[in-house]
Amino acid sequence: MRREMSILGVIPARGGSKGIPRKNLADLCGRPLIQYTFEAALGSRELDRVVLSTDDEEIAAFGRRCGVEAPFVRPGELAGDRTPMVPVLQHAVQWLRREEGRTYDAVALLQPTSPLRRASDVDDALRAFREGDMDAIIGVCEPREHPYEMVIVGEKEAKFLIPHPPEKGLRQAFPTCYFVNGAVYALLTPVLLGQGTLFPERTGIYIMDWLSSWEVDTPLDLKIAASLMSLRQSEGEAG
Repeated sequence: MRREMSILGVIPARGGSKGIPRKNLADLCGRPLIQYTFEAALGSRELDRVVLSTDDEEIAAFGRRCGVEAPFVRPGELAGDRTPMVPVLQHAVQWLRREEGRTYDAVALLQPTSPLRRASDVDDALRAFREGDMDAIIGVCEPREHPYEMVIVGEKEAKFLIPHPPEKGLRQAFPTCYFVNGAVYALLTPVLLGQGTLFPERTGIYIMDWLSSWEVDTPLDLKIAASLMSLRQSEGEAG
């Protein structure tokens, strides 16, 4: 058990976006999309600190108004459409160590594209991470489509993505699998810096429900997220 492990929360939010212009500030039920992640992070009891990694001053200013630190400006070379997430997290950790002399045992990644993720999801995942013997943990949910039902298309024919025996044709016989929902990641800082991956060999999972796992990448995703929030509110009121 690693109860004394210090955990840094990092919220990445670049200014540009292809799917939805200015996506992180896009309106969702009267609030900017990113605000929901701010609230989940600040509401977490398991995070020792929360920082915003952005190249955009408007996003940084909004984060500060919400109570989230934005101690540095993310370099432009780490804010492109194809920039991997690992260098962004490494930059945040290295900047805090270099400029403030602050180090953390682990890093938690909370992406703004998961607005229905709650503080309780963050805390439950991080408690499992603290109490387990693993190098990382990732949020997952049950997939709506099983990989056994997917095909890849060649020049002449379609083939199953994952070859499987005929007796596996019934969905009830499919092996259990999960979809990485992007809502919560956490890993040990030495692993992040030394191995440069979010998925080291010893990675555990935190299972989330489908609603809390909803990810916003397109305008349609945003509209569905608004409907899901209304659904959650109505269910809460009914309960």
